[in-house]
Amino acid sequence: MKRLESLDILRGIDLFALTIFGPLMLLLAKTGDYGWEAAVMPQFHHAAWEGFRVWDLIMPLFMFMSGVTIPYSMEKFKGRKKDAYFRILRRFAALWVLGMIAQGHLLDLNWHTLRFFSNTLQAIAVGYLFSAICFLEMKPKWQITTSAVLLLAFWALMTFCGGGNYAEHGNLCEIVDNAVLGAHRDQASIAADGSLFVNPEYSYTWIISSLTFIVTVMTGMFAGEILKDDKRSEKRKMLILLAVGAGMLAAGWLWSLLGMPVIKKIWTSSMTLVASGYCFLLLLAIYYLVDYRKKCRWLGFFKIWGMNSILAYMVYQVLRGPLAALSEVFLHGFALYLPDGWYKFVIGIGSALIQGLLLWFCYKRKIYLKV
Repeated sequence: MKRLESLDILRGIDLFALTIFGPLMLLLAKTGDYGWEAAVMPQFHHAAWEGFRVWDLIMPLFMFMSGVTIPYSMEKFKGRKKDAYFRILRRFAALWVLGMIAQGHLLDLNWHTLRFFSNTLQAIAVGYLFSAICFLEMKPKWQITTSAVLLLAFWALMTFCGGGNYAEHGNLCEIVDNAVLGAHRDQASIAADGSLFVNPEYSYTWIISSLTFIVTVMTGMFAGEILKDDKRSEKRKMLILLAVGAGMLAAGWLWSLLGMPVIKKIWTSSMTLVASGYCFLLLLAIYYLVDYRKKCRWLGFFKIWGMNSILAYMVYQVLRGPLAALSEVFLHGFALYLPDGWYKFVIGIGSALIQGLLLWFCYKRKIYLKV
């Protein structure tokens, strides 16, 4: 089956933004006062609590695209459910372990020090596991029904069990994580008096939020099913992507006006719809340019990241410190001639080039980290 080039490119844009463009923009903004920082730089940070910024789309887009691959990757397992389930479980385990490596906690074998994180790869692992099973066992209408039920389940729990409280602290998602995970929650510990202490600046949650993690991956799976359907014309596929994306955006923002705010840190149902709506529209735009119009061939540059997205993510998470140190080995002489802010920016460029060269080498040699 022909590879969906637009998916590789969009995934590459997402990873390039996370690992190269975003970090360099943060360094550039610290080189001086240019007047554009106040308007531009907030988009390179997550919303403090309520709201949605460009940077809040990085993780949902990565998760969404893992869902898009499901109809394509499961095609070869038709009639071989045993093999399909083996692949699903293997991928779940691999993503979970890679997430532990990215966090630097792979060898936390002591139960008392083990931590549970809302890590991107682990969120993908959970979402992929349930989405792939739904793909194998359900018809599309029941997949959609399941997603709707999960969104409504999150809303019902927050409304009827959590009293409709969406404050940064004291909401039901946080209460459940504290009760179930306790000191094993990220940035949590047991105080001297025996009480649970959680860093007040930390507000990400995991357990109830997994309901909507799943839906984010499911919506990507729906997009993959739309694009893979050979019975539809290309124009009809794009119209459906447009309608679904716009509908999700409208539904998500409307839901926020009706009482469920858009909050990424607890992954509210409204945020899930908003993020997935943007993901549909971005996929549509790249699909139109690359797979339909066959234009913007220069976008193929991003396949260096997109076809090796897990490796790109792991290099950034695990090796950014060593790569910055290696960059400084070659470029430390600039410290004599540049202000501190500009020197750090040059070191950042060097680190980005090393990352890019490593991924380019793997791309040219067809070396991919697959799970």
